[in-house]
Amino acid sequence: MRIKSVIRPVVIVLSIVILSGTGIAFANSLLTREENQKRFIESLGDVNTELKSDFGVKEDGYIELDLAGLDRMLNFKNEYITDKEFIREITPLFDKLMSKQNQLSTKPLFLVSNDKSEIVMVQKEQDGTNVIRSYELNNGKWNYYESILEGNPMPEHLRID
Repeated sequence: MRIKSVIRPVVIVLSIVILSGTGIAFANSLLTREENQKRFIESLGDVNTELKSDFGVKEDGYIELDLAGLDRMLNFKNEYITDKEFIREITPLFDKLMSKQNQLSTKPLFLVSNDKSEIVMVQKEQDGTNVIRSYELNNGKWNYYESILEGNPMPEHLRID
């Protein structure tokens, strides 16, 4: 009887300690996930800035689109590019660009020139190589170009090992 009365409080105390430790670990994992997400977004922003700089992309001459923005544009839901005929014309070009995308690269950044004469996809490969793939409109025909430059190493948070 005496053993039961001693064991019961010990079990209760241990349960409280274990549960509170789990709560702290859970809170820490959430904090870590939020910090990691913030670092990921910052690193991707730094990479995109590097890519635009390396390839001489003038930001004020283009509309930038991430994957979600590209999807909105191709579904006629983008506030900046609303010309449906133009969107229909370039949709197959974006399909071709996406088919060339390396899945181990950074998320691609898409750019559409303000004068609608160029569409671009830039991304960084795992080895730090910077890649630009584009279509330029010349005399009514879309011409494909690709250029590869050695870039800074892939940021640690974006690396896939």
